[in-house]
Amino acid sequence: MDEITAYLQTKAGPSFQPDDPEWASLVDSASVRTYKKNEVILKKGKRSEEVLLTAEGILASEFSMEDKTVIGRFFLPGALCTNFDSLLMQVPSRFQIVSVTPCKIISMPAVEFLRHYYRSHGPGVLFRKMILEMMAEDIWLTDMKLLYTKEEMVHQLREHYPDIIRQVPYKHIAMYLGITAEAYSRILKKSRHKT
Repeated sequence: MDEITAYLQTKAGPSFQPDDPEWASLVDSASVRTYKKNEVILKKGKRSEEVLLTAEGILASEFSMEDKTVIGRFFLPGALCTNFDSLLMQVPSRFQIVSVTPCKIISMPAVEFLRHYYRSHGPGVLFRKMILEMMAEDIWLTDMKLLYTKEEMVHQLREHYPDIIRQVPYKHIAMYLGITAEAYSRILKKSRHKT
């Protein structure tokens, strides 16, 4: 079984039917790419023309603000990892997507994704579900950034995203939290003494 088929089977479960023409056309249009740590996958200022699915590793969206780099969110295996603003409005991306660990992504042309999203039953259902999950997660992450202290944010990352805590370098987590790597290290030390 190829990597694209295995990914779709894992994500879609029993609704994935490799012989179905809709699923077959999706598999044919997709490709697998690998990236080393710290590679730029979508450059700021470029228009997004493909939809990315994270197969392995962790990616992040990076914004540059006043000579400071901020991470908006992380993308874990199984997630859509795409700038939909750029894709749907056909405008240059305001952020870039980078690999913060070695990663593998499944890429498909945006037109193919949108065709399935709007018109197909099998892949379309999967994509609509993934978009809803992404929107719900974005709302939760925004609430966390606005309402929680940095210590509470670290606790939530540990509880809900342990792979980020284990695999992502300190500097990237600090950029996500909006603090220095040293401040993040102090929070970790302080929280270890509490447990």
